[in-house]
Amino acid sequence: MDVQENTVGVQRAKWTKYDELALLDKYLESRKNPTKATDKGLKTKAWEELKSTLNERLNVSLDKGQYKSKVLRLMQDYDLYKEITSPSGCGICPESGRPLLDDDVWEKLIESKPSKLRGRIKAMRKNGFEHSTTCSLIAGKGGMKIFFEF
Repeated sequence: MDVQENTVGVQRAKWTKYDELALLDKYLESRKNPTKATDKGLKTKAWEELKSTLNERLNVSLDKGQYKSKVLRLMQDYDLYKEITSPSGCGICPESGRPLLDDDVWEKLIESKPSKLRGRIKAMRKNGFEHSTTCSLIAGKGGMKIFFEF
């Protein structure tokens, strides 16, 4: 993971897919432990443990809020991916995980969303969503009980 320091001394993370997976795996592991989980996420102590573990593993110095924000963003991306793949007739490429829709359906979908989501939709069209399996486990029974609105 690359980090950049801003003018107030806070590190801004540049996440790789492997960094994201490490975060989601640690988050899911913590969610499975009833002593660390809450209805909507993790207890403060669990976030501190996650932060310490990942800071050491990824050799960075991020704060708890940065990890929370990244989990939230990834789960929002997962909700968007589910929305894209839910229409009847949408297939998923077994090799890449990309949603398979006709070009006109993609164009209508992209145009129907706010401009802030269009880039993410185009990226999912091209690459799929690498973390869909892990995010589905988080969002499933005993997972995250947060609903996102776009």
